[in-house]
Amino acid sequence: MRIFVEDSRRPKPVVLLAAAVAVVVALGVVVIGWLDRGDAPSGFDVAWELDGQALDNATPGQDPRNPVPVVIGDVVVLVDRQALVALDVATGGLRWRMPVTEDRYCGFGQGPDALYLNLRDDNDECLTLARIEPDGREAWRTRVGAAPPAPGERMVIAGRPDGVVVVVGGSIMAYPVTGGDPKWTHTIPVNDWGDSAYGYDCRFVDAAIGADAIATRIGCAEPVFATSSDSAVLELRAIEDGSVRQRGPVTSGRGQVLLHVSGGGVVTGSPDETGFRLAFHDAQLRQTAVYPLTAASAPRSLQLPVTELPQDIRISGDLLFALGAGRRPVAIRISTGELEWQAEDGEDAGCGGLVWDGALLVCGEERTMSAYELATGDLEADQDIDVDGLADPERTLISNWDRLLRVGDRVIVQDGDESLIGLVRK
Repeated sequence: MRIFVEDSRRPKPVVLLAAAVAVVVALGVVVIGWLDRGDAPSGFDVAWELDGQALDNATPGQDPRNPVPVVIGDVVVLVDRQALVALDVATGGLRWRMPVTEDRYCGFGQGPDALYLNLRDDNDECLTLARIEPDGREAWRTRVGAAPPAPGERMVIAGRPDGVVVVVGGSIMAYPVTGGDPKWTHTIPVNDWGDSAYGYDCRFVDAAIGADAIATRIGCAEPVFATSSDSAVLELRAIEDGSVRQRGPVTSGRGQVLLHVSGGGVVTGSPDETGFRLAFHDAQLRQTAVYPLTAASAPRSLQLPVTELPQDIRISGDLLFALGAGRRPVAIRISTGELEWQAEDGEDAGCGGLVWDGALLVCGEERTMSAYELATGDLEADQDIDVDGLADPERTLISNWDRLLRVGDRVIVQDGDESLIGLVRK
């Protein structure tokens, strides 16, 4: 089925995408892999598998449908409001467990070598930030010196090799790896871009933090130019100090969330009558294209602030890949909104996928995965990637593998609500 893309330059056809998205709150950016060429795996063996009962035993008190898996170091951490549970990437064995009081939990963010928890303090304000190391040790915690989040607002957290950047209450702060005082702070004034020009009762709404840029959204209760009372202005900011690089025009912001930001552009998402849609903005924050998606189901992590892109979306460099059940992969260039390629071959019953060097791996029917070239979308037809060793001999479909995380030569798979699986490259 083809539809027309809403494009500020001209309409162009694009395949109707599908995404398991109903509510999305994006905290930063997940970039999996790079655009350098490399050999796709010839196959995977199952190193370990935790079914529903095993997950219940490993995560007592947790609902196995809710935890979000994130990888830090050599452990995969299952995060929810009740606990952090760390499993060994190689064996699936329990490494450590850290209880989290539900009434204290506000959210979390991921770094390359640590997990950052946002906790509620004794004043009922979500302004405490704690760094958790891969061994389960709390390295430090600090009270973020900012105004408390407004109702419905959350702290945006993005770990980096040199520390962590947070945005909350109209302030942007960067903390060193060792904690302590922030390296720098940038305050977003209440009327930073002027009541007279854009509207009245304007304030900071939300943010996304990328590898080389920060995006913020400013909303006005009484906009001057926008047609909707829920309007907003996008801002692109420097990752080095939070200063404004570019401001976009006033646009309708009803239900809009920031999904991804880089120096080359911004991707936002918002609900529509068919489910969900992605909007692309270039480095000057001009909207270049809108791609509609259909929402098949709500994510399991609906009760959590989601710290990654929708499960059917992957990003590598300047390309966004949309994949999932009922369609073949599609690649969109973030900086221009252009449809880069649309796969013509392969299984329609795909699932979540991941970038592996120069290939996009997706799974389909039987016990195999397929590899598409990142640059062209060509299917490597002679390379069926077998998955051997699944415990259930009757189980021949892997198309419900909706979250895959690469860790070196290993892959962690969250299989719907049923199990967690560790794969190792043959």
